[in-house]
Amino acid sequence: MTKAQRAKIHADAAAKKASPTLCASEIPPIKQIAKQAAHEEQGRLPHGSEFHHLLWNETSGRWTGRLVVPVADGKILMFDGESGGVFKLLRKLDTMYREWLRENPTAPVDAAAPSA
Repeated sequence: MTKAQRAKIHADAAAKKASPTLCASEIPPIKQIAKQAAHEEQGRLPHGSEFHHLLWNETSGRWTGRLVVPVADGKILMFDGESGGVFKLLRKLDTMYREWLRENPTAPVDAAAPSA
């Protein structure tokens, strides 16, 4: 390889770094973007919500866990689930809470929020 060929290789590599482009595989699918945007619109869980008992079961190859959400009068809601991945489990538990919230729109769930 000549000096000129090496210089061209280095110049091409430098140009690639200077103007990065995304491959089709690096661009998230539209469904994924829409799903993420819809999830972000829902807001955060109420103050004091906790994920408990995240356990890996090697035999089944599944994670199990519980979401605990405080509601009015010191009561709590508990949602149990399982999934093949931790983040999938957390999202599944969150979705279970959101479905409960849609079914109970008048339920006071922010009772544990700190007062200002």
